[in-house]
Amino acid sequence: MGQEGKAYLANASHPDFGDAEVAGKLFAGEFALKFESEAGNVELPYDGLELGFGTKKDPRLTLTNPSDPDCTFTASNEDILREHVFRTKNQLRRQIEDRREQLEAKRRLALTGVFFVVFVSLSAVLGAAVEWVMPRLIDRVPVKFEKELGDEEADKLRKQLRTAGDTNVTAQLNAMVQRLTKSLPPHDYEFRVTLVPTSEPNAFALPGGNIFVNQGLLRLCTNSVEVAGVLSHEISHVTRRHGLRKIVSTMGPARVMQTVLGNNHGFLSALAASSHVLVGQTFSRDFEREADEGGYELMLAANLDPRGLENGLRRLQQLEQRMGGGHGPRALMSHPPTTERIDRLAAKWSTTRTNAGFAVLEPLVLPPAEKRGSPLDKLFE
Repeated sequence: MGQEGKAYLANASHPDFGDAEVAGKLFAGEFALKFESEAGNVELPYDGLELGFGTKKDPRLTLTNPSDPDCTFTASNEDILREHVFRTKNQLRRQIEDRREQLEAKRRLALTGVFFVVFVSLSAVLGAAVEWVMPRLIDRVPVKFEKELGDEEADKLRKQLRTAGDTNVTAQLNAMVQRLTKSLPPHDYEFRVTLVPTSEPNAFALPGGNIFVNQGLLRLCTNSVEVAGVLSHEISHVTRRHGLRKIVSTMGPARVMQTVLGNNHGFLSALAASSHVLVGQTFSRDFEREADEGGYELMLAANLDPRGLENGLRRLQQLEQRMGGGHGPRALMSHPPTTERIDRLAAKWSTTRTNAGFAVLEPLVLPPAEKRGSPLDKLFE
C-alpha cells in the first residue's frame, strides 16, 4: 500500500514476518504508524503508543503498543518524532517532553560536574599558589611592625583582663623565657609574660612576643619544668610567626594575590585591619605541631627536660577526662587531640640522645586564688 508523506528507515518484528526483524520504511499515518516492507505491511495505533528512546551510542527509537504486544517498530533515529502527529497527541507529546526534561537534567548535571571539576582544579592551583606565596609575604613584614601589632592587642587585653601585673611569679616566668630564648638565632622579638588570675588553664602568644598565661595553668602543672614546656611552645608560636600566618590565611586567596601584585604598605594595612583575629585565635593542627616541635628543641637547648611539655599535656588530658571529655577547658578545644600531641612528643623523646643531666628549676610559688568555689578550682585541690 503506497503512502504519502516522508518515509523513515526502520525495522519491524511481527509474527507475520517470522522470527527475524524485517527492514522497511515507517510512515506517520493519520491514525496509526504504518510499516511497509517486502515481507508485508503492519500498523500500530497511536492511542497507547509507547516510545522507547535510544542512547548516544544507540540512537534507535523503539515504538510499541500494548494492544499488539507482538509487534515492535525500531526506527534508525528519532527524526520521525518531528511529525505533526507527535506534537498534537497529548500522550505522545508528554512522552517527548519528559524525554527532553531528562536530557536537560543530564545536561545540567554534566555541566555542574564540569564546573565542579574546573572549580576544584582552579581552587587547588590557587591554594598551591597561596601556599607558595604566604612565606614570602610573611618575610615582607618587619618584626617591628609585628611587635607594634601584638603590643596594641596586648594592651587592649590587659585592660579587659584582670592581669596580675609585675609579681614574683611573673618575674620567674620571664626568667624562664629568657633562658629558653638564649639559643635562638639573633632576633628582634621582645618576650614578655603577663599573668592572668583566672582558674581556666590556658596560655597564648601574640605576634612580637607577648605571652599570656592563666594562673589556672600554673596550678595545673606539677613543677616548673612543665611550665617551661608550655612557655617553649608559646615562644615557638611567636618565632614561627603563626599569628601573622593566621591573619594572612583569613584574608582569603583573592586578597592575598591582590597583595602580591600591590605594594608593601597595602599589605601591612590589610594585616592591621585583620588584627582582631589574634584575640581568641585558634591555630591549625600544623601550627600546633610546629610549636610542639620547636618547643621541644628549645627545652633541649636550655638543658631542660623536654618531656616537660609532654607532661604538661598529660595534666591537661587528665583535666579533660575529669571534666567529661568534650566539656574540657577552651584551651583543649582549640588544639589538636591531646593524645595525638602526647604520642608525637613521646616518640620524639625515644629518639633523643640526651636523656639525663637536665637542670632543675626552682618551684613557682603561686599566690592564693582570689575566688574559690568554681568547678575548676575544685579540680586543682
